[in-house]
This record gives sequence, structure tokens and C-alpha cells, in this order.
Amino acid sequence: MAIRFSFLQGFNQSVQGILRVQQQTYETQQQVSSGRRIVSPSDDPVASARIIQVNQELSQVGQYIDNADSVENRLNLAENQVQQVSTLLFRIRELTIQAGGLALTQGDRQGLAAELGTRLDELFDLANTRDVNGEYIFAGYQGAVQPFVKTQAGEYIYQGDDGQRLVQIASSTQIPISDSGKSIFM
Repeated sequence: MAIRFSFLQGFNQSVQGILRVQQQTYETQQQVSSGRRIVSPSDDPVASARIIQVNQELSQVGQYIDNADSVENRLNLAENQVQQVSTLLFRIRELTIQAGGLALTQGDRQGLAAELGTRLDELFDLANTRDVNGEYIFAGYQGAVQPFVKTQAGEYIYQGDDGQRLVQIASSTQIPISDSGKSIFM
């Protein structure tokens, strides 16, 4: 019986060895086919934790890049609108100077007044510009509120606030993405 027991024990050890080699082969095939040294967290718990941390950091950096792109687009829009406002104000100034001329007829003055009204409407539209998300860019914190309204009496009223919304573009850097229409237009 002693011989039989040691033969059975040797056989079981051989089977266990074959199964172990088969498992190692399977794991190696997994690593080769996936192109990764760590296929499951149990392969290397410390490295797995670091991989999770790096993936979270990459995700955060990706969000910062998206935020920076959004900020750049919004600031380009605001800059473009302010340049158009500057051009309009220059034209309005020309019209008011021209309207003061003594040689103008009543028809000339009416034409100037009509153009001035059109330019003021354009200025009003620029002051109420929205970004791609539909938010007003000159409303301060209140991006959902139309910053300027025109009363029935023809007055322009600012409904926004004096705040500037900020967007995080790095762990310690925030950039303003809105301006107060009050500071720009009033």
C-alpha cells in the first residue's frame, strides 16, 4: 500500500503541476492578446491601483483640455462681438456728426435717423449675443437671462449682474468666460 499511496501522491502532484502550467499559459496568452502585463487587478494590485489613478488623472486632463477649448471658443466669440461693437460705435459717431451738418435736408436727416436706428438695433443684438450653449455672454453670472431689454419707452435696461463666471482649465488655474454687459455697454 505504501507504493500505491506514493504513486497516487506523485500522480496528483503531476496533475497539479500540469494544471498550474496550463493556468500560467492561459494568463500569458491573455497578456499577449490584450497587449497588457496586467489583465486583472489580482495580477499586480499595486500596479493596478496606480493604473486606476493614472486613468483618473488622464480623464481630468482631458476635461481640462475640453474646458480650455470651450473657453477659447467663447473668448473668441466675445472678442469678435466687441470688435463689431467698436465698429458700430464708430459708425454711430460718424452718423451723429454728420447729422449735425447745416446743409442737410429733412429727407437726409430722416435717412440718417433710420440708419442710426438700424445701427442701435444691431448694437442691441450684439449686446445680447449667445454662445453655442445658448447662454448670453454679456450677462455676468446669469447666462440664462437676456442681459439687455428695450422698454416700450425706448430705454435700454441691463438685467444681468456684474459677475464673471470662471472655468477650471488646470488644477490651479481658472479663466473667466463671461463679462458684465454693464461694464462693457453702460
